[in-house]
Amino acid sequence: MESIQYSYSYQHTRAQPRVVPISISRLMSARTDLHTQEMKNRKKREADRRHRQNKKIAVQETENKLAITITENESLKRAVEELRQEIFHLTSQRELTEQRIAVQETENKLAMTIIENESLKRAVEELRQEIYPSYKAPARVD
Repeated sequence: MESIQYSYSYQHTRAQPRVVPISISRLMSARTDLHTQEMKNRKKREADRRHRQNKKIAVQETENKLAITITENESLKRAVEELRQEIFHLTSQRELTEQRIAVQETENKLAMTIIENESLKRAVEELRQEIYPSYKAPARVD
């Protein structure tokens, strides 16, 4: 047999409280419902807390990755600038080398032309001697 507990309910009048019988099973059911609701609320709060914590961790990790990426980006910018300077330096050296080679080739051509000129002068002199055996060439001034 179920025991009966009593609950007092007050009406809006000044009358005596009215006693309403409540069965223990209803009371236990209400208690269980309340406990279940509290557990659901607690579980939701815990899930919300974990979600906020995970979100905070994800934001921190993203900020760290961003900081690393920014640092790497700055490092790459410096490396690119150094390579540009090296390319400029090497290009300048190449241009100077090409100019030196062009000057050397011109000097070599000039030397060959001078040698050919001297050879031609000797050949002309020899031909004059053959044609005019008594011809004396003017003295050379070098």
